[in-house]
Amino acid sequence: MINIRSKWWQPKRDLKIGDVVLVISADQPRGHWPLGRIKAVFPGKDGHVRVAKVQVGYETITRPVTKLAPLEIIE
Repeated sequence: MINIRSKWWQPKRDLKIGDVVLVISADQPRGHWPLGRIKAVFPGKDGHVRVAKVQVGYETITRPVTKLAPLEIIE
């Protein structure tokens, strides 16, 4: 499973600059989602990261963290 969904009350590590993620796209099948690297993070009012700038190839896109699937988070 690429993106495990867990209950919201279990704490998770926020995305950080340099993390590698899959950029989820509704118009492409899962095997064709592009890889990206987090370049900047934007926390919400509660202090948790809600939006991130992601470098995908030569372009930088801004995506909500719900549309990003982190790969191998090491704690």
